[in-house]
Amino acid sequence: MEKIKIHILAILLLPLLICAQTLKDSDAYFNFLQQLYFENTDGRYNDFLRQELQQHLRLYPLSAKQAQIFTMLAATEMKSGLKRRAFLNYLKTLFIYPKSASAQSVRKILPAVLDSLPGIQLKMNRDSILSEIVQITPLPVQEGWFEMISFIYSLEIDTLNLPLQKEIRNFRAAY
Repeated sequence: MEKIKIHILAILLLPLLICAQTLKDSDAYFNFLQQLYFENTDGRYNDFLRQELQQHLRLYPLSAKQAQIFTMLAATEMKSGLKRRAFLNYLKTLFIYPKSASAQSVRKILPAVLDSLPGIQLKMNRDSILSEIVQITPLPVQEGWFEMISFIYSLEIDTLNLPLQKEIRNFRAAY
């Protein structure tokens, strides 16, 4: 009887131990990526960072560092010339984590990001986009992400169609 209790206890504790190890791995992985991000002043690690930051988002979807990862990914994409993709990741930070420190910094740089994007449709919608980001309320991750996709779709900006399609595929894969 005592052995059965020990086995049951071990079975119940195993998920907790796995979860603790996963969080430890997530933090170590994030710390490595963040260090590399700060060292990437010349842009030589852009491709690697983009891949690994996206991988981190897939491996640890509930990470407490997700807002920072979206912002780091967006900044790396801006350096790489992927401005529309960066714009969507900045918006994702705002819609999913509107109260985070990362969202505060995104609100400050978003006007410059919008100004750097090509296309007359974006220039025409600039003010409505900037007024919308002030009104974002906190929602669960899935709902915030869906709201961001819906917002971009409602703008009907042709130059955002391709990155929006990729974002929709990522959303569908996650949920």
